[in-house]
Amino acid sequence: ADIYTHRIRQDLQSLNPGILGSRGFFFPYKIAKTNSPSNLSIQYTGEWITSKNTQATPQYTLGLSGMTSQLASRKGSLQIIARFDSAHAYDFNRLRIFCNISDIQKAPGIEPQDIVDRITINKEGAYVQYDLKGYLDTLKLSISRDSTSAPFELYGISMESDDPGVIYNSIGVNGAMLKSYLRCGLFKQQLKALEPAWIILSIGTNEGNTFEFNETAYRTEYLR
Repeated sequence: ADIYTHRIRQDLQSLNPGILGSRGFFFPYKIAKTNSPSNLSIQYTGEWITSKNTQATPQYTLGLSGMTSQLASRKGSLQIIARFDSAHAYDFNRLRIFCNISDIQKAPGIEPQDIVDRITINKEGAYVQYDLKGYLDTLKLSISRDSTSAPFELYGISMESDDPGVIYNSIGVNGAMLKSYLRCGLFKQQLKALEPAWIILSIGTNEGNTFEFNETAYRTEYLR
C-alpha cells in the first residue's frame, strides 16, 4: 500500500526544495485487486488475471514487482494519475512499461499519441521505453491484440524524468517472504535496468510469524 515507503519518499524528496526527482517504479495493484497506494489514482478496463510470488507455482513469469497481471480480454486500458500526491505533484517525460515485450506483436499505445518522441524496446530488461516530447502527469495506456498474439503481461511501470532529485522505488507483495522473490525469474535484469544506487531490504516479518522458524533455511535464502 506504499504507506511507510511513501513517507520516506516524501522526506527524501524534500531535502532540497525544488529538487524532486520522479515517481519511479511501481505496480498498479488495483488491477490485481489488492492494496493500492493512495498517492496514485488508477483506473482500468478489461479482464486481468494476476499471478504473484506468494503462490507456490505462479502461472505467469514474474519480474521485479513480484506480481504479473495478464490481460485476458482482447482489449484493455490503464489510466494512472500521478498528481495525486498531497505533497508533491509528479510529472514525467520518460516512461517504461515492464512487460513481455518479446512475446507481443506491438507495444502498448500511449495517449496522447503525438506526445511520444521515440519508442525503444529492451528485451533483456523486458520493458518498452517511451521518450516523450513534453511532460505529463497522467498516463493513458491502451492494449489490444489479435487472435495470433500472445496475451499482454504487465510486470510494472516506471514514471521517470530528467529532473534532479531522489527516485525512491518500492516493491512489495502482501505475505511475501525471501523465497517468494526467488520465484521472480526477471528480478535481476529488471532491477539492473533501474540502476539503483542503494537497495534497502525490509523483509523477514512473514518468515518470523511462525512457530516453525528455520534459521538455517532463512539464512540460505537470504544469501541467494
